[in-house]
Order: sequence, then structure tokens, then C-alpha cells
Amino acid sequence: MHLLGIDLGGTFIKSAVLDTRKHELREIRRRPFPAFLPESVPGAREIDPERVLAIVRSIIDESLALDPSIEGLVFSTQMHSVLLCSVSGSALTACATWQDQRSLVNGVWAEIQKLSADGISWSLGNELKPGHPCAVLTSWKSSLPASVWNGAMPLSLADWIVFRLSGYPLPLHPTQAAATGLWSILNGGWHREWISHLGLGALHFPEISTHSIVSTVEIAGKKLRILPPIGDQQAALLGVGLQSGDLSVNVATGSQVSQILDAIPPASSSQFQLRPFFDGKLLATITHLPAGRSLNSWVRTLSQLAIDCGVTEQECWRRLVESAESIQVEGLPQVDLSLFPCATGSEGSVTKLREANLSAAHLFRAALRSMAENYRNASGALPQAHSSKILVSGGLAQKIEILRSDLNHLLKLPIAVSGISEDALNGLLIYATSRLINPTNSNSFT
Repeated sequence: MHLLGIDLGGTFIKSAVLDTRKHELREIRRRPFPAFLPESVPGAREIDPERVLAIVRSIIDESLALDPSIEGLVFSTQMHSVLLCSVSGSALTACATWQDQRSLVNGVWAEIQKLSADGISWSLGNELKPGHPCAVLTSWKSSLPASVWNGAMPLSLADWIVFRLSGYPLPLHPTQAAATGLWSILNGGWHREWISHLGLGALHFPEISTHSIVSTVEIAGKKLRILPPIGDQQAALLGVGLQSGDLSVNVATGSQVSQILDAIPPASSSQFQLRPFFDGKLLATITHLPAGRSLNSWVRTLSQLAIDCGVTEQECWRRLVESAESIQVEGLPQVDLSLFPCATGSEGSVTKLREANLSAAHLFRAALRSMAENYRNASGALPQAHSSKILVSGGLAQKIEILRSDLNHLLKLPIAVSGISEDALNGLLIYATSRLINPTNSNSFT
């Protein structure tokens, strides 16, 4: 069977033909994700959902023209996006992304923190963040007229697109429901008490799927099978082959450490986020660890003179990595890569500078060491007592051997490097194959 997989990422919209028989990706394509809209209110980070829908329609049309044997559609999507739509599917708002910070400006986030002070955050999987749908929806509550608000349906970007393609909403996959900050880790359904506390009871929350749901959509006269969209983090980890007993370290623009759990850990273990995975499993994860975004800032700073002299930034990266390989760990400066709000803070620093270690190579080597130490510290906060190996994925970790060496030294575990480059698309292939070709497993959280 050939399917079309589409990943709605933050930078690109990627697509591929998924060959479930040969288990391979074909016709991999990427298109730039639409730019953010001008701020509707201070702190807003929104996109026009209709523009994304138009791109998705064109991808489907082009893919069907290239491969008429495509029989289905499957989506993954950047987590924590949300928009409101009518019962007919018309978008009533723009789509707010995970970068939306309006709740910090309008005071909503402070109110949410007060309401959750009794420990309710754990029952939500620790999915309370200023940019998550729970905060955006609470902000919209006071700004939208009752005629729009009452009965409106909150959906992720991908779930809304599927609604528009099919003409009706599909039940949400648990990976999507959990990302709202309104889903209960304890019962696998909507946290009705929390929804009531936030004053969101007038909204029409869609059903959450507890089994594999397969629907159909007709496009250009062709009927296509379609599955509920899944979260991009879970899709990517499924795609790189994460197994129980692995410690996942994913290093790209941002980074995260994750482990698969078989059961809900004690509530006291609350330094991590707890998310649904697949086949009844859970994912313990710590996200937003500084990685490529911070390193890019370092490279731009450390190589500015070279760039001014005509050397490309790509060449500067190569030279810095190469020069850092000869630097010993002893005597390095101390670097904090928290150059933007993330899991390790919101301000970076450099300390313990001396004449002997004040060089671009030393500073870059120290930045890589700092990343490895962050992963070591984060892994210690996860509930799994022991891991058999570190599964490393993401472009940076695949390319920089020093970082892998530091991980091996600090965590005392063997390193396995995923060779998968299109991890989310490969995850869609695995997900769709298990649900459409071999539908013996349930994607149920419960």
C-alpha cells in the first residue's frame, strides 16, 4: 500500500510517499512553513490556517498526480497548536503556535499558576506552559464574543485540516489531546474539572480516540483512508526506533531526553512531562533543552571575523568542530547555553575564563560539553531506574562525534546512533503500517 505522509513542522511542511510493503519513503519533499501573522495582541504567535490548508491541498494534488496508487493520508504536526472552529469546520480564529506568549502579557498565565497550585499539574502530565492551548484558550475566552465562543471546537492545526478535508472532525489521537494541557493522564480523557476551573466549559471538545480510528476522505474523485494526526515528537521517536529501556537524546534546533514507560510513575516524580506514546505506553520527557539554536548563536559570534573575510558560516561550523576535537575537557571555561527561555533557564553565561582557554576552540568545546551535561542532568530526572543504551538522533548529534563521546563518558552507557534523517515521516510510516496494514494493536492510552 502507498500512503501520503505529511509532517507539519515549525520550519517546513514535509511530505513523502510511504511504501508500507517495502517500508521505505519516496518522493520526499519540503516546503517552507508560512510566516507568522502580525501580532494580533502583544505576545501572539499565530499563523493563517487557510494558507497551510492550501499548501496541504497542493501537496495532495501533486502527489496523487505523481503516484495514483496512493490510498491514504496520515499527518504529524507541531505540538501545542490550537485554533477554534465552528461545527461546520470554518476557522473562527487564527492558529496559535507553541511560541505564543500572550498569556504572559495579559496575566492569564499567572492566574493559571494560581489555579494549579494544588498539584493539578501532575494529573495533566505537567503540560502547563504559557504557550500551550490551555493558556491560549483561556486568553481567547475574555476576548471573543459569546456568539463565537459558545460551542466552538478547539483543534490542533492538523486535526482542523483533516476536518476540512473530510468534512467532519475525527476523534483526537491521545498524543494530540495531551498537548493541550487539558487532558488527564489518570483517565486518558478530558480533564473536565480543570476545564471547568479555567472557564472553558462552553467549548465543544472533540472525542478522544481510544482505538485505531480509520476514516475516508474523497479528493479529486479518489477515496483515501485517513488516520487521526499524531504529535510530531512521538512520531519522530517512533521513527528512530525508540524502545523500552532506551534513553533517547534528540539533538536538533531544540533538544529533549525521553524514555518509554509502561505505567504511570509516582506523582512525586514531577520534573518531567508525561505524555501518551503508542500501544499503551507512556513517554517521560524533558523538552526545550538548549541545542542547535544556541550553538548557532555561538558560531555566529565566534566566527564573525571569518565571515567578514568571506568564509561561509558552514565552513566556520566545520572549522570549529574540527578545532574543538583537540581540546581537552580539563580546564575548559564554564558555559551556560540558556540564551533564550528553556528548560535550563533564560540567560546564558561564560565563567572560569583564563588566558589559556580564551579561544574560539575552547569556547565551542565548552559549549558542547555543556550540552552533554544538560542531557546527563535531565536523564537523572527521568523515572526509569536504568537504561541499556543511549539512542542518539537529530542532525547535530549524528554529525558531532565529540558530543556523543561526552554523552558516553558522562552517562556510562553505550551509544547507538539513529541513521534516520526523516524521523517524523518514518514514524508516520510505522504508525500507518501498524494501524492500516497490521491493525492488531490499539493506539489506546488505556
